[in-house]
Formats: sequence, C-alpha cells, structure tokens
Amino acid sequence: MSTAAQTSSGVAVEKSIATRLASIDIFRGITLAVMIFVNDLDGTKGLPWWTFHAKAEWDRMTYVDMVFPVFLFLVGMSIPIAVKARLRNNPTPLALWKHIFIRSASLVILGLILANGAEADPNHMIIGRRLWEFLGVVGASLFLSVYPGKNGAITLTEDDGISNAYLKGEIRNTNFKWDDAKRTLSWTVEGPYAGKDIFKDLVVSVFDANGVKQLKGSIEVSGQVVVPQ
Repeated sequence: MSTAAQTSSGVAVEKSIATRLASIDIFRGITLAVMIFVNDLDGTKGLPWWTFHAKAEWDRMTYVDMVFPVFLFLVGMSIPIAVKARLRNNPTPLALWKHIFIRSASLVILGLILANGAEADPNHMIIGRRLWEFLGVVGASLFLSVYPGKNGAITLTEDDGISNAYLKGEIRNTNFKWDDAKRTLSWTVEGPYAGKDIFKDLVVSVFDANGVKQLKGSIEVSGQVVVPQ
C-alpha cells in the first residue's frame, strides 16, 4: 500500500515529511565517490604527486587531503537536521540517545569487520575469512534495515517549518495505522497546530492483485477508510 497526502488543489506534495536536503546528499555522494577513488589509487605508481596525500615535509595540500575534512564537515551539517527530525517524531531524549547508541554500536562493529577482515587468521576461524566478512556485512545490512511488516504505522508531523515553536508542542501529528487483515487505514489527529499549510485531504492508492484502487478521505479530523476486496 502506498499513501500520498494531497492539498485541497489535488497536487501531491511531501513538504511536511521530507527531512533531507538534496544539497547535502549530493555533496556527500560526491565526497564518498572521491574517497573510494583515492583509496583505489593508493599504492599505484607513476601517478602525479597531487593524486596522493601530501608528505609531512611538504608545505602544501592536495585534494586527497581534503576528502576527510569535507566528510566531517558534512557530518556536522547533518547531525542537527537528523536530531531535529528524530525529536519531532519522538520528543524524548531517552529515545534519541537509545537510537544513537544502537546505530553507533552497529557501525563500529561493521567497521571492525571491514577493517580487520583481511588480517583474520584462518587457523583460528571455524569458517573461511571471505565467508566471515560476507556474513558480517549481510548481518549488519539486515540489522540496519527497516521491516514494516504487513501491518504498518506512520506519523505525519506538521509545524510552521520556520520557528522553534515545535519545541513547545506547537505541532500537529496525524497517526496513520494500516490493518492488513481488515484492509483498513485509520488515522487520529492530535496537536494544537492549525496553520494554513496543513494537509487536509488524503488519497489512498492500494496496489494488489486486483489492480489499483484509490480512496479519498479528509484528515482534518480523525477517521478511516476501508479498502474493498
């Protein structure tokens, strides 16, 4: 099932649930591509000096020396955005720190596997080194993935998008729940925010073996729609 919130004019928008900035994503993608490129060049002979890290005695820098500082700069830009989005969905510091700890621990473990896989001693391993690396990466990928299941839930959070009034509770949460057995999408509306830019209309598109069904509803108040078989 896919859902798309629409304005009263019928134009689909995703403004209130978009939490990413294309400029940061593009800049980060370019940085990672350059990082992979310079790592592959390491150890290659016969290339110009500016394709490697500058030596300690040189009074200069190369573009290779700028990759990691730029990456850290992007991390610093992304953290406030990620924290703000996380607090909007669950404004409790405990939940935020729990998420940070689990994500950090999983990335550290994945880093240990990737960084030390080549140094593993086969004489002390039950399985082969390559298989151990492969299982480690697959396990980390499965752990970090999101599995919504047949039943699903999502919260649409809206505020003025400008001020910090959301920290004082000036938000509007529309909590959607999909019951697959009953083929019912229900929603509850809560929160005091009532700006002019809030979503009012909902179009539900359901894709199944019988084709595509579209149902409409109003999300100005709590309600539900039942998708026929």
